[in-house]
Amino acid sequence: SAVVPLDSETALSLVKAALAYTDADGSGTLSVGDTLNYTFTVTNDGDLTVSSVQINETVFDLPGDITITAPSDTTLSPGEEQEWTGSYTITDQAALDAIYASADQDIDNTATASGLDPNGGTVTSDPSSAVVPLDSETALSLVKAALAYTDADGSGTLSVGDTLNYTFTV
Repeated sequence: SAVVPLDSETALSLVKAALAYTDADGSGTLSVGDTLNYTFTVTNDGDLTVSSVQINETVFDLPGDITITAPSDTTLSPGEEQEWTGSYTITDQAALDAIYASADQDIDNTATASGLDPNGGTVTSDPSSAVVPLDSETALSLVKAALAYTDADGSGTLSVGDTLNYTFTV
């Protein structure tokens, strides 16, 4: 009898994507109450089945966790692909302000996918990142209004020494 070693490989790949966010307040800019939406596409690139596949967030610029929804089947046969979805509702204005003030002005997010090979060993994908750029809109408006001037010399006309009065509404 002869022993023939099996050359098998387990491998997962992950593609993470940021989708359009849900603009809860209709402001047109990312703000508290808005929801970030993601997809996580996992592919079994090996030649063995990988079971119990899950998404692992490794980097996220906002506090708390992304809510990840798995597909009904988290066992991937060789060549099979499944999609997970994720969402995160922004609740922390200070954290959002810090991102707006950061050099890159975006929300960085990185994840991996992992599962179990037939022997119970862990199979982990390379990291995949998604970036949500902030379309910040910071604006001030100014309304300047001239009021009646103070006629210091009583001449009835604007002259040297009179005071011009204005209101400024920001």
